[in-house]
Amino acid sequence: EEKTTTQEESTASIKEMKMRSTETLKQVAFLTEEIGALKNEIILLNAALEYSEQTLLTKELKIEVLGERLNKALTSKVFELQKYRSEFFGKLQLILGDRKDIKIVGDRFIFESELLFNSASANLQSAGMEKLKQIGLTLMDTTQDIPADIDWIIQVEGHTDKRSIKTVQYPSNWELSTARANSVLKLLLDLGFAPHRLSAAGYGEFYPLSDGDSDEDLQQNRRIELKLTSR
Repeated sequence: EEKTTTQEESTASIKEMKMRSTETLKQVAFLTEEIGALKNEIILLNAALEYSEQTLLTKELKIEVLGERLNKALTSKVFELQKYRSEFFGKLQLILGDRKDIKIVGDRFIFESELLFNSASANLQSAGMEKLKQIGLTLMDTTQDIPADIDWIIQVEGHTDKRSIKTVQYPSNWELSTARANSVLKLLLDLGFAPHRLSAAGYGEFYPLSDGDSDEDLQQNRRIELKLTSR
């Protein structure tokens, strides 16, 4: 009887082991299938990544080529505008002669403020206004020949010396220099320049031509500058 019981227990144990083995095999098969699916996903992801990298490289190359073309085009336009600027300055030299209160420095055309304005004022004087009109008409004649694809603009800049001002109308040199630049801009508008071709700004005493304190130094720093440039 004891022997029979032992055999039954062994049979049950073997049966249980077989069941566990079958379950384990099922789990192994399931995991193998999952691993296969993951491998396929990795292959697809690698392929997509490789395609994205190739696409990115192609786009970067296109951007680089377009950038080079744009730089060449801009350089060409700058050189073309310089030609008209040189033509304008050449005409001005003939008009101005040896005047010391109107100068050409680099790419800028400079009026000393005394020619255009009374002290602490932004109202154009009649004598200076006539000279400014003459120069403005010369500039207009030059700009009419500039091709339409060159986006040019005339910048008007007002500058003062470092002596302070504090009035109701002009609390500081910022306001005075800006008002003077705007007065010149309005005259150019009256001559027929398109508003989108003009800009005006005042810089107070903060961009001096001379750092000295003599009357001559201060006079140099009180000025209006005109610049024909591209946007």
